Amino acid sequence: MQPPLAAGPVWTLPQKILFRFLFVYFILYCFPFPLDAFEFTQPVTKPFYDLLEFSILKTGRLFFGIEVALIKPFEKSWDDTANYVFIFSILLLALLIVLIWSLADRRSINYEKLNQLLLLYLRLYLAFIMFSYGFHKLYPLQATLPVSTLELRHGMQTPSDSFWHFLGYSKPFIMFTGLGEVVGGLLLLHRKTTTVGAIILTGIMSVVVMINFCYGVPVKNFSSHLLLIAIILLWQDRRRLANIFFLNKTATAVAYTPLINHGAWKKILQVSLFTLISCMLYKHISENRDMWNEGIRRPRPLTGIYNTEFFIRGTDTLPPLQTESHRWKQVIIDRRHSSVKLSTDSIMHNNAVVDTVHRGIHFYFYKNEWNWDIIDSTYMVYSMTDTNHLYLAGKWKDDSIKVSMNKYDLNNYPLHRDKFQWIFD
Repeated sequence: MQPPLAAGPVWTLPQKILFRFLFVYFILYCFPFPLDAFEFTQPVTKPFYDLLEFSILKTGRLFFGIEVALIKPFEKSWDDTANYVFIFSILLLALLIVLIWSLADRRSINYEKLNQLLLLYLRLYLAFIMFSYGFHKLYPLQATLPVSTLELRHGMQTPSDSFWHFLGYSKPFIMFTGLGEVVGGLLLLHRKTTTVGAIILTGIMSVVVMINFCYGVPVKNFSSHLLLIAIILLWQDRRRLANIFFLNKTATAVAYTPLINHGAWKKILQVSLFTLISCMLYKHISENRDMWNEGIRRPRPLTGIYNTEFFIRGTDTLPPLQTESHRWKQVIIDRRHSSVKLSTDSIMHNNAVVDTVHRGIHFYFYKNEWNWDIIDSTYMVYSMTDTNHLYLAGKWKDDSIKVSMNKYDLNNYPLHRDKFQWIFD
């Protein structure tokens, strides 16, 4: 009889099969992390992403009979068809690998070392994702209250817009949620504090997943995977947590066994992890700091809401009729998303690039707030007689136009004007 390959607790067959599946599935899902974490490593990961995109296209045709529209580079965080085909692909591949693994390995009594390796990989993956989201909130950048929101009727907002605008109203609240994500991520980096970090992130990600499902935020798939990772990390300490919170028993100390016993290789692993963590922290902090300095602290010129006083197309002055589809009723210039509202009340979303040197505005119109594919553009020369009046001249729909606009005082909106207060009388 062959001796067992590893000493330690004896795992049941269901435990071993479940571990094999989770190990394979999450390695396939998270890979090529951390190789794709930096720009200079992209040439290394590009062949993998090319293969991944090819497999998504083939799987879509073979199993679902559809042509998957890929947005390159592939983003596993977005709830598009490609993402669901990707999940289906790795699920099938994981089941196939688990079947082969189970047939080939019938002697192992447990996978303690592989479990340690998987937990380390998942801890780093979840921590770095939390840094990405957390620092984006700490500055804060992830949610803002656009100027265009002040003019938009509440009923005209999508459910996800409604949530993001609610979140964007209060910078301290955004920073508070970001702090929780960053602290939870930092606690995952040390094995002895992993359980505390997993508790924090399980709570945070449970709320995030519910928001994404209930408000139609299109990252449901990705956030659910992050929550599942946090639960897997928490599950490792389930008995001690049950003793503390439910059974009123003493939680015994955990005897941590090293992943690598060899002294030199252990040092190499420690130095590699320290270098990776330091680089990732520097990357997220510096990137978000630069975005904050450029995009928020230095607001876009001409930011505001401008209402049309008169609109001349060619030689005709167009009246403010609701049926007039060529007349600009309002122009909103914002830090990120600008828009032009027509007299028909239809909205054309755009990116308004203001050139203060040549006194011009280049409007790049795109499909909607989620799809930034450029469908039209126009260039307007602008002038201002004072800070409240904007004059535009250029070409629109093959006709020359001239527009005189009056800047609206944003303090007329309570949502913009009213700030924090202690007393309400």
